[in-house]
Amino acid sequence: MEISKEHFVKEGVVVLKNILSSTQTAVMVETMNQKILACAQALNCNVSDYLRNVSRWLHPSPLTHPVYPVVEEILKPFLEAFMGETLRLSKVNIISKSAYARESIPCHQDIAYSPERPYAFSLWLALQPVGLEDGVLECLPGSHQGPIHPAVDFWKPDFFDAMYHSALWQEGSIALPVEAGDGILFDARLWHGSAPSTSSHNRFALVSRWGPLHYRPSFDIPPKVPAFFGMWTCAKQTIDLLQQGLYDFFGLTVEADLDLCLRLWADCLKM
Repeated sequence: MEISKEHFVKEGVVVLKNILSSTQTAVMVETMNQKILACAQALNCNVSDYLRNVSRWLHPSPLTHPVYPVVEEILKPFLEAFMGETLRLSKVNIISKSAYARESIPCHQDIAYSPERPYAFSLWLALQPVGLEDGVLECLPGSHQGPIHPAVDFWKPDFFDAMYHSALWQEGSIALPVEAGDGILFDARLWHGSAPSTSSHNRFALVSRWGPLHYRPSFDIPPKVPAFFGMWTCAKQTIDLLQQGLYDFFGLTVEADLDLCLRLWADCLKM
């Protein structure tokens, strides 16, 4: 793959090699493993159970705090030199796949999830080697030049990944295996996703979102379309149903607290 700003503008994606050294990424991963252990202990669970339920940490968080200086001191100057302009940092995440959470991430466009604070592109920085069996990032080059679709709600029960099953994706998508320290730079409008992991390896990535200093998109971003039960509604629907059941069957009225509702249901079912 060609490595230039021109290629990135045309295709919407480029792989940038050796942004960080293997020593730098190893130190970051060790720090994150220590923080994960501390988080699991604070929740009185083991690491495997914690990683089954948590796979993304948004800054500020215990995992992002120690690595955030890398974003400001290394990634920002690197990207500004590559893009040839001053950039504004929008978001920082750490994401993972592991032996405990192997699922694929369906095809989507990042821009559709941030209409209130849009950004221009993301840098997906691998902190460990990511081979084809490790849940590699996949994308459809050039798809950033097409229309922006409403945010994909892949939590709803009847979700079907229409883009993944399309002839367009099957014929034109590419997989992007990378080494630790490599970065995948992609346009926020680009269709992308990740395959399921079939290995037992951990796969940590530091994902940062960027745009020009005074970025204002020249295109419309469709509003999110909430499902009855899905990504943006499942928490409220779950609490509402649990509360209604507690009232209808046991005459109990409780505030909107998921933990309390679950504990009360557990107690009632033991009666």
